[in-house]
Amino acid sequence: MECQNCQLQQRAFFCDDCVKSYLRDYRQQTSHFSLERNAAVAKATSALTGPDKSGSTGMETARIRRANVSSLERRVLELMDGLTALRKDNERKRERLQMLRAKIAERRQTLTAAKTISVSPTASVSSVVISAHASLASLSSSIAHARTGLVQELVEVFGISHDDTHWIISNLILPVPGDMRRYPPDHLNAVMTSTIHFVNLLAFYLGVELPFYVTWAKGKLGVGVPHIGAVKGIGGDSGGWARWHQKHPLHVSASSPASAPTPTSSSPFTSIALPESTSSSSSDTDPAITQNQLITSSFTTGIAMLLYNVAYLAYTQHGVNIPLNQVASGELLGNLWGICFGFSNGSGILGRYVLNSVNTSFHIFS
Repeated sequence: MECQNCQLQQRAFFCDDCVKSYLRDYRQQTSHFSLERNAAVAKATSALTGPDKSGSTGMETARIRRANVSSLERRVLELMDGLTALRKDNERKRERLQMLRAKIAERRQTLTAAKTISVSPTASVSSVVISAHASLASLSSSIAHARTGLVQELVEVFGISHDDTHWIISNLILPVPGDMRRYPPDHLNAVMTSTIHFVNLLAFYLGVELPFYVTWAKGKLGVGVPHIGAVKGIGGDSGGWARWHQKHPLHVSASSPASAPTPTSSSPFTSIALPESTSSSSSDTDPAITQNQLITSSFTTGIAMLLYNVAYLAYTQHGVNIPLNQVASGELLGNLWGICFGFSNGSGILGRYVLNSVNTSFHIFS
C-alpha cells in the first residue's frame, strides 16, 4: 500500500486467515522446541546428578570420587612424611642410647679401677706420687732459700739499720707519720723514694701482688713524682678497691711562708704545712693554704696505703710476727725488717708462700 501523501510503501497488510495460520505455526514450533529443551535439561540433570536407568555413572559422583582419591593421596603423603621423621628420630635416639651405654660402660670401668686402686694401691703409683711430692717440696725449698738470699742482699744494698730511736734507709732517717713535719721536704722525698723502691722490689722477689700500686708521673720507674692507688675495677664496680682508685702522691713540696710555722731552735728544718683547724669563715680562707691542706691530706692517704701494702706483705708470709702496736704506729722500716727477718724462731722460711690475689687480700683486711 502506498501513501497518498509521500507515495512510499510502509507496511504490507495480511488477512485474518494468514495471521491465524502464522500464529498456529509459531505455536507448534514453540511447543516442539520446548519439548526438546525439556529433554536436554533432563538429560543434563541425569548426567550431573547420578546414574540413570542404563546404569552409567554421573559427573557429580565422578567428581566426588576423584576428590576422595585426592584427599586420600594427600593423607598418605602426610603419613609417609611422618613415618620418615619418626624413623629419623628413632635413629637419633638409638645413637644417643648407644653413646650413653658406652659412657656408662667407661664410667663403670673407671669406677672399678678406682676401687681396685683404693682397696689395694699398687707400689708403682704410690712411689710416683711420693717422688712427685718430694720433688715439689725440694723445688719449693730451693725457691724459698733463693728468695731469702735475695731479700738479705736487698736489705744490705739499701742499708736498712736501726739505732736507739730511728730507722735508717740509704743513710736517711725515715720518721713515723707523726714526726714527718720535723723534717724538710727534700729529706722526706728522698727517703720515701728509697722506701718505695725497697717495698716494690721486696714484693717482686717474694712473688706477691700488692693491693695498692705505685706509679710515676713521668711514666718511667723512679722518674717524676710517685703516686699510689688501687687499680679501678678490681673488686667490682661498687665497693671493694673501686673506692680507692684515685691516685695520691707520696711526695711533698716546700710549704709557703704564710702557712708554715716558725722553726724553733730545736728544729732547724723547714716545717711542712699540715691541715689545722681554724675558726675563720670560708670567705677568709687563703686559696694557697687550702691547696696545701688538700695536698697534705692526699699525702697522708698515700702513706696509709703504703703502710697497708707493708701489712699485707707481712700477712702473706705466714709465720711473720709483727706486734700490733708497731703496725699501728706507722713504722714502715720496722715492719719491713720484721718481714725480712721474722723467721728467726724457725717457724718457717721467707718466700715459701706466694699470693697474687688482690681480691682475697681485701676480704681478709676489710
